[in-house]
Amino acid sequence: MKEMLTTGEAAALLGVSKPTVVRAVQRGLLRPALVTPGQHRRFRREELLAFRANILAFPVETVNLTGRPAPADAGTPLPEQSLRAG
Repeated sequence: MKEMLTTGEAAALLGVSKPTVVRAVQRGLLRPALVTPGQHRRFRREELLAFRANILAFPVETVNLTGRPAPADAGTPLPEQSLRAG
C-alpha cells in the first residue's frame, strides 16, 4: 500500500510550511490523493517527491504565484519562496 501523508507531513517532506502546502493545493499546483469526510487532505509520498523535483526546482520567476513579475533587484530567492508569497 502506498503511504499517505497529512498536510503537516507533506509540508515537512517538502521543506515548507503547512499554509504553503494549502496554498499550492488552492492554486492547483498540488493535488491531494484523498480528502477525508472531515476535509483533511492526504498526499502520496511519491507525488510529493515529484512535485518537489518538478515545481520547486524551477527558478522563482517560473513559479511566481503572485501573478506579478519578480523585481529585477530582488536577488535570487529560493524556489519555495514563491509558494510562500501571498
